[in-house]
Formats: sequence, structure tokens, C-alpha cells
Amino acid sequence: MNDQVSISTANIRGAFGGFFIPGMYTALWAGFVPYLKAKLSIGEDVLGSMILVLGVGSCLSMAIAGKLVENFGCKKVVLLASFIGMLSLAIVTMCSTIATTTAALFFFGIGVGLSGASANLQAILTEKVSKKHLMGAYHGGWSLGGFAGAGVLLVLLKILSLPVNASIWGLLIVLFIAMVVVSQFMLTFG
Repeated sequence: MNDQVSISTANIRGAFGGFFIPGMYTALWAGFVPYLKAKLSIGEDVLGSMILVLGVGSCLSMAIAGKLVENFGCKKVVLLASFIGMLSLAIVTMCSTIATTTAALFFFGIGVGLSGASANLQAILTEKVSKKHLMGAYHGGWSLGGFAGAGVLLVLLKILSLPVNASIWGLLIVLFIAMVVVSQFMLTFG
């Protein structure tokens, strides 16, 4: 495969974006948890059960990620998974009952799990073709995205005093546009 395929710096950066952007929108979820607890008037026990459902969605999606990537390619699956994750997180901000929020969190888990698994497959391919050790940098990109997402949300909520829902929706729209742009630089095969 390495002799037949060339790779550019843009391809390496595109795969990095496949980790950085999901890291950012996952941080938005973490920043929203206290507001969600207050909005739904729930305790740690109910919140824990809801997060467990998020984890179930994530595990289920990881189980089918390989087959989806095989059929559609990493690039399309990363983009679809990010759309599912971001849209369901936006829906979480609008939900007013435990049942609807839990259902939205299940789909958020699907998006996070699927984007993570397919981004890792993209990273493996990028490493193989480039003959460079990049996986540590890619996973570091997810962490940097988490810091960036938390930082931007902090600025919007605490410094600019913007409403929670509007801040998260605005960031998700920007992040989805960024993911569409970044995905154009991912490897086209795999």
C-alpha cells in the first residue's frame, strides 16, 4: 500500500482534526452536565444512569464501526458520526424530561464512539502510509480539543455571560463546519 499511495501534510493534519474536533464537542458535554442536573432537578444517581446509557450507545457504535468504515470509508464515517454526536448534544440542551434527555444521550454516545473508532482507523492508515509514529499526537489532539472546548465554553459562559444553550449550539455549528472542512483532507481510502 505504501508504494502506491502518497500522503501530504494536509492528510496528516486532517486526521489530527478528526481527533481534535470530537475532543472539543465532548468537552462541551462535560461543561453542560451541571446545567443539565439543575435543569432536570436530578441527583447523581439518575445522572449516573443516564451516562451509563451514553456509554452503551458508544460501545454499540464501536462494535459496528469497522464494518461501516469498510463499506463507506473513514472520511464519511467520521463526518457522519460527528454530525450524529453534535446534533444529539444540541438536542440534549433542549430536552426537558429525563426520558428524552436519556434518548438523546444514547445517540450522543453513538456519535462519540463511532467518531472515535473511525478516527482511530484513519490514524492507523495515515501512520502506515506516512511511515511515521503519529498515534500519540493524534490522541493528544483529542485532549487538546477537550481543553479548547472547555476553555471556549468557559469564555462564553463566564466572561461573556452568554446563555448556555446558545453558546453550545453556536459552538456545535462552528465545529460541524470545521469538521466538514477538515474531513476533506483525510485520506480518501480505508
